[in-house]
Amino acid sequence: MTAPTAVPAPAGTAPDHQPTTGGTVNRPMTKEERRAYNQRRHAEERQALVADRGPQGLAELWWDQARKIARERVANGDEQAWADLALWLSNYCDRYGA
Repeated sequence: MTAPTAVPAPAGTAPDHQPTTGGTVNRPMTKEERRAYNQRRHAEERQALVADRGPQGLAELWWDQARKIARERVANGDEQAWADLALWLSNYCDRYGA
């Protein structure tokens, strides 16, 4: 299992603008695009910080990502998301618990 990966910003992309072509900026990023860019950048920075902590750091990244996904899915109407995560965690505890 690997850590959640962030998609790096394409070459020629500035934080507040769309990809450039020929050295010119096409248009400013929308609010959603800027947010996605910042989230990718933050995830990459965080991944680099916890890399030295080994599997525990990676597990914490996955846990944070799982909670984020569950929150987003419930907000979009998927009421089963938290129950699915709880089932996975229950199975993990059954497998590795005393």
